[in-house]
Amino acid sequence: MRSSIFTTLILFLTLLSYAQDKLFVPEEITTNRKLYPSGLSNVQWMGNADRFTWQDSKSLIGGSTAGESPDTLLRIGDLNTHITGLGKSEIKRFPWIEWENETIFSFSTGNDWFEFNTTEKTLKQRFSLPENAVNAETGPGNKYIAYTIDNNLFINDGKTDITVTNDENKGIVNGQTVHRNEFGISKGTFWSPQGNLLAFYRMDETMVTEYPLVDVTERVAKANPIRYPMAGMTSHEVTVGIFNPSKQTTVFIETGRPADQYLTNIAWSPDEKSLFIAVLNRDQNHMKLNEYDVATGKFISTLFEEKSDRYVEPLHPMVFVPGSNGQFIWQSQRDGYNHLYLYHR
Repeated sequence: MRSSIFTTLILFLTLLSYAQDKLFVPEEITTNRKLYPSGLSNVQWMGNADRFTWQDSKSLIGGSTAGESPDTLLRIGDLNTHITGLGKSEIKRFPWIEWENETIFSFSTGNDWFEFNTTEKTLKQRFSLPENAVNAETGPGNKYIAYTIDNNLFINDGKTDITVTNDENKGIVNGQTVHRNEFGISKGTFWSPQGNLLAFYRMDETMVTEYPLVDVTERVAKANPIRYPMAGMTSHEVTVGIFNPSKQTTVFIETGRPADQYLTNIAWSPDEKSLFIAVLNRDQNHMKLNEYDVATGKFISTLFEEKSDRYVEPLHPMVFVPGSNGQFIWQSQRDGYNHLYLYHR
């Protein structure tokens, strides 16, 4: 008996000693997905309700602030039944959704946009865009969707495609990113808070020389030149337009000279009467946060300026305090640290 206990003890100590000698190498720590903490995908509130959702590849799951057990709101099989009922193809994974209110969420698959009512268990197709449409962005309330084809901008109201720009010269690009995606620029269209108006970038790069690139993804490689200003050469010129879908009219903001200055961090006032643009000089050391009249495009005032002996880099549009048309938050590194500042215009 004592011999068995002694043998077991020796075996345990041997294994323990081996386990202590087994060390992780850096690759196991940094790339071993088994060590990653599990997370929740696409967590968001259900409108103004005290419930929230997340999702995996096959279902949408709901949770509650009251501590109730999570429940499955919708499975991909049930969603596919609705999708195929509208004559569309099945999807492989549960789509990335966005809640419009407490009961309706929207999602897209391909160039089709849908709304699902979780109370009525109904699916409605909201928009269907041309096959070559890109840069799509829905407005608040899903009244309209903006998109681009080649170098021009369009919107759709659920029934009709509306032409916003019609520039035949490919050197004039509308509704897309400008300034080489610097200064936080990640898109070229900006819906107003109620979705009644659309601000957009218009980039004129006809004065910029073409730089040759080769598309090697094709079976036979082909030339695919881009316009790229080499150091010291002329750069593109950017303006901002505001399109009114109901009137189908466009007003361009009068941002002044020089024409090649940077127009960044576009934001709307909550009442949709003003547009704000962080105007940055070419030396990138002097920024003015300007307010413009949406109806006329005229300059109203400069809210404040930021200057530096080195550089100024505005990255985030102003964010208005909920319920206020005057108070807003501005994010800046003006003192060397990233801080939030509360302003009242």
